[in-house]
Amino acid sequence: MAKAIPLGGVFIIIIVFGIFAFIFSQILPLFQKANFKAKESFKLPNIPALILGVDEWSELPFIYDKNQEIHFFDIHKGEFISKESLAINHQKIVAHSYDSSSQTLCTISENGIFKVHQIEYKAQFSENLERKIHGSVSEIISGNFEISTQKILSISHRKNEDGLLVSIISQNKENSSLIIKTFEEGFTGLGEEKGAWTEMLSQTITYPLEKFDFHKFSTSQTLDSILIQESEGKILHFYKERDKFKLSQTIIPQNQDPFAKIDFILGGFSFIYSHPNQEQIAYSLIQTKKGPRYIQVKSFENLPEENLLFTYSQRNKSFLCAGEKTLSIRYYTTTDTRWSGELPFSIKLLALNKKGNSVLFLSKENTLEIYELKDPHPESSFSAFFQKIWYEGAKEPKWTWQSTGGSNEFEAKLSIIPLIFGSLKGTLYAMLFSIPIAISAAIYTSQFIHWRLKQWIKSTMEIMASIPSVVLGFLAALWLAPLIEPFIPSIILIALGIPLIIFISSILWNYAPVHWKNNINGWEWILLIPIILITGKILFELGPSFENLFFAVKEFQIIDVKQGIIETLKGTANAQKELLQLSKLHPEYVLTLRETGNIVADFRLWYSEEAGIGAFDQRNSLVVGFMMGIAVIPIIFTISEDTLSNVPNSLKSASMALGASPWQTTRRVVFPIALAGIFSAIMIGFGRAIGETIIVVMATGNTPVLDWNIFNGMRTLSANIAMELPEAPKSSTHYRTLFLGAFLLFLITFIANTFAEILRQRISKKFKAL
Repeated sequence: MAKAIPLGGVFIIIIVFGIFAFIFSQILPLFQKANFKAKESFKLPNIPALILGVDEWSELPFIYDKNQEIHFFDIHKGEFISKESLAINHQKIVAHSYDSSSQTLCTISENGIFKVHQIEYKAQFSENLERKIHGSVSEIISGNFEISTQKILSISHRKNEDGLLVSIISQNKENSSLIIKTFEEGFTGLGEEKGAWTEMLSQTITYPLEKFDFHKFSTSQTLDSILIQESEGKILHFYKERDKFKLSQTIIPQNQDPFAKIDFILGGFSFIYSHPNQEQIAYSLIQTKKGPRYIQVKSFENLPEENLLFTYSQRNKSFLCAGEKTLSIRYYTTTDTRWSGELPFSIKLLALNKKGNSVLFLSKENTLEIYELKDPHPESSFSAFFQKIWYEGAKEPKWTWQSTGGSNEFEAKLSIIPLIFGSLKGTLYAMLFSIPIAISAAIYTSQFIHWRLKQWIKSTMEIMASIPSVVLGFLAALWLAPLIEPFIPSIILIALGIPLIIFISSILWNYAPVHWKNNINGWEWILLIPIILITGKILFELGPSFENLFFAVKEFQIIDVKQGIIETLKGTANAQKELLQLSKLHPEYVLTLRETGNIVADFRLWYSEEAGIGAFDQRNSLVVGFMMGIAVIPIIFTISEDTLSNVPNSLKSASMALGASPWQTTRRVVFPIALAGIFSAIMIGFGRAIGETIIVVMATGNTPVLDWNIFNGMRTLSANIAMELPEAPKSSTHYRTLFLGAFLLFLITFIANTFAEILRQRISKKFKAL
């Protein structure tokens, strides 16, 4: 056994380090940069290329040229295999627009005729199961802009699941005009097949040429925002309201430049303003009192040369910007540069496939350069996990955890801070409840209680420690939470009154006759039980009066001009909020508030609305603290009681022989000597509480909020792992972030235990009696 026991200890240490190594291997890729390297290169014929596009698999890219032709290039064969003409009745094409998200190309002739073409890719399999990608071009809609004598300067279009928007900028000697057309696709039969396109809006917005000289613009993927850059560098934001586009905002960039680029990223709610040789500025659409407005939220490092080209990822908030020979891959949310460097050729055109793993370049030397991009976790970084992030649509930077959403444009928010906060919050309330009870019980059981009863108490505590956590969580969620919700004022009175009555009783006991104390030595608690029960009953019954005295709210009625009662509500803030909502829904009615004179006791409403302290949830930190404290009390009690009982009797006898009372002996001799063991018990209880999972999962709302409010819930690291890991795709960013949470949980426990052990050793050195 002398050889087996150390060998077992070494084996356990190896297992612990093995677990640590596995967890670390899962989180390490989160902090790695993108891998970008050359893959293939093809020499192309001299084609006057205007647009470079690519299929999802990067096997059949296409080039649109000045001759209005699309050429498909087969990567496997290394040659062009087909071409299709997009000419409009032999007329000159004066402008074009390519939407990479929908892979549609829009062209317009000099007399205003436009066509939108869909570029489609399909995978076909031969008899021997060889896969081949086929590309085709089909016209999906055509139309006409009535421009008369105006000259078309540029065109922009977007297509999504809701419809299609085509807009142009035209100009004559006097005016600049923005002409907008929107279309929706109808359905045939029972709605299973799509049919013809129907024009829904045709709008012309005209401005005097001397005030607004328009040249280039961009349309969001949401089809409700159009950004136009005028000649002085200002950006005009046109927003669609009630089926009409209106000038919603004039954006004045810090460094205005008419040659700057405006490019939307995935989702269409943010755009990048790329200023030559200056910082890139990110603007995001924020909902304000005046309506949706773009505000500057982020900035990026400038490139060493002008930003000539831009493309964005179809899968996340990454985007690529390139100069003549410089490429930079950046992530919008964290402003992190994933890769940056100089390429060995001059860039003419740029494209990124939908998978986001292949970047294609058409060089000025007419070579097609294909680069492989590996960046599986662009949204992960130290700042994303631990710093405040200004997420798209938010009014300010925040720590937010929201790992899943309902659309492809959703951006995972993976801040670990709310989870760490939730773990510490739940642990704090559990320890505040359990430590006083467990330590006090351990002191009384080890030093004062009758020895016969001591054995029963220790056995009972050991049985409590064996209660499964799922049972405690079940009781907390379905029994305790609904039970205490209506009686919070009574619980507050009991929490304050019971300790006070025990303290007063202990003082009065000092004045009791000595022969009384000697006769019931070790059984004093029997006298205290009826006092606690009676006091608790009285305080519980006083709860409603206490609530009515301190937590009452006024009752209001919402009335119309005829004094008709619309609704009766409790609480000033609640009534004002409801009045505002009704006034917005029914502006034709004149509604006012009237006090009824009734005072209603409602702690929950007073706490959340009237006083505005915070939210009040049925499953909250109070419930978690109480039930998790029940799980921790047996651990702290058992270890503390053993430590206190193991203090040598010789020291206690010596103290009392010198005239000290039992309480003085316990306080000044026994407790200091056992302090190291008691501290260890507390830290073991801390580890038990911070790692608790099922109680937290069942007894709280599992909302990752940064709020110490005791009547609000939380989400802990352990509960988050238990809930989300089964549904997280293996090796995804979400999956690895959950392992990061496990690593941090391990790290917190390790640091706490290490600190506790160092402190315990110092205490032990101070009291060397043990």
